[in-house]
Parts: sequence; structure tokens; C-alpha cells
Amino acid sequence: MIYRNIGKSDLRVSAVGLGTWAMGNDFWGPVDDNRSVETIQASIDRGINLIDTAPPYGNGHAERLIGRAIKGRREGLVIADKVGTRRVGRGYEVDLRPETIRSQAEESLRNLGIDTIDLYQIHWPDPKIHLAHSLEALVRLREEGKVRCLGVCNFPMQLLDQARAAADVVSSQPQYSLLERSIEAKQVRYCLD
Repeated sequence: MIYRNIGKSDLRVSAVGLGTWAMGNDFWGPVDDNRSVETIQASIDRGINLIDTAPPYGNGHAERLIGRAIKGRREGLVIADKVGTRRVGRGYEVDLRPETIRSQAEESLRNLGIDTIDLYQIHWPDPKIHLAHSLEALVRLREEGKVRCLGVCNFPMQLLDQARAAADVVSSQPQYSLLERSIEAKQVRYCLD
């Protein structure tokens, strides 16, 4: 397995990560929980140390499965979690108020059965809340040792500068796949720079 640091952080991650959205067992159809746990453990056994999740993936279900799968195996893993979204029916609601960030972090830590989230990412921008207020709440969690590094997801480029000015943001996770490659035009270069 190839390992790289995320940005200038001390987070050393496998080039291949494991995403757990489908393991939430609600959005993509029924999933066998035991097979999900086996998948997480088999991934770890093969050198994958980056596990990515979020609270709305089954309203915490994916987080609890990860907690079950990594019990006694936490060392060397990088748990990337997200904050600021929750399930509302079949959709999602964005909420980056500082009190929401605090409560979601505490719940995610309980669900995962860990003391520290390695990479804590704003899931989606919240136009109702000034970004600096949300990042201040995240910085406090980092100062308390509940979070190691901060990142953002689904941020347009104009918000990346604001995020970086307000906090030490080490990662940006946009949509990127063989079918969606628009970030190659500018965002990849921005991140490399």
C-alpha cells in the first residue's frame, strides 16, 4: 500500500481509503451489518488505514459499525468524519451552528468508540452561519483534543480561502470520480499550491 500525508499535516493515510456511506443501511438499500464490519476489517488487514464516514450515513449507523469493527484495532487508523449535516426524511439539512458542531462531535465520538477524530470535516457549507464561527467551534474541539485536524468537503473554491484564513484547514474533499472530474481544471492545482 502507498501512504501519503494529508497536506502538511501529520496524518499519514493509505492512497486508497474506505468510504462508508453505503454501510449506513438506509440510502443505498439494505446492507448486511456483519458484512460491513468484515469489509472494514478486511480493508484494515490489507493496509487501508483511512476510513471516511459521516453522521447522516444511517443516522450514525455507519459510525457505530466502524466503532464495532475497529475495537481493539485503533492504532494506525485515520478516522475521517464530517460535521454539519443530518438526515431529514430522505434528504439532508445543513447546520453549522457552534452548538450543533459540539453535539455532533460528542455523538460521533460515542458512536465510533474513540477519544479523538483524526480528520474532522465540514460536510457542506452553511450559508446561514458565518464560516468563521463554525471554524472557531472546530478549533476549540481541536484544542480540547477531540479532533486532530480540520478539513472541508463540497466547498467551492471561493470558500476555501475563507476557510484557510479562519483555521488551519488541511484538506478539501470535493466530489471527484471517473464521471465527475471538473476539479482537475483549477481545484487540484489550488490544493497542490
